[in-house]
Amino acid sequence: MVKQSKYQDFRVYNTVYVSSTGHYSFRVSFTENGKKTGRDYDYGLYYPLRRNYPRYVTSAVELEIAKLLKSGEAKFYEVDRDGNRRYEGLRYHMPELIPSMIKSLEQKP
Repeated sequence: MVKQSKYQDFRVYNTVYVSSTGHYSFRVSFTENGKKTGRDYDYGLYYPLRRNYPRYVTSAVELEIAKLLKSGEAKFYEVDRDGNRRYEGLRYHMPELIPSMIKSLEQKP
C-alpha cells in the first residue's frame, strides 16, 4: 500500500498582490491531511509560506506559480490608500522581472 502525501492538490490563484515595497504575494491553496487550507506565498522571503513546510510543499507551490506566470494569466493588483484594488496604472509591478522570477522559481531544488 502506497502512503499518500500529507500535502496535496496545490493550486495558485491568478490574482497577485504587489506591495509598495515591490514584493509579490500569491494566494495558494492545498489540502493538508485531507483538509483544504490557504496561504499567501510571498516571493523572495526566506519562509515564503510564513510557516516552515516540508521542502516538497514549497517546491510544488513554486512550480505552480511559475506555470501561472508563464501562462500570462496572472492579474497583478495594488491597493491604494483607500483600500481599493487597482489593476491598471500599477506603480510597483515591474513586468520585466517576470522572466527572472520564473527562472528562479523553476531552479529551486
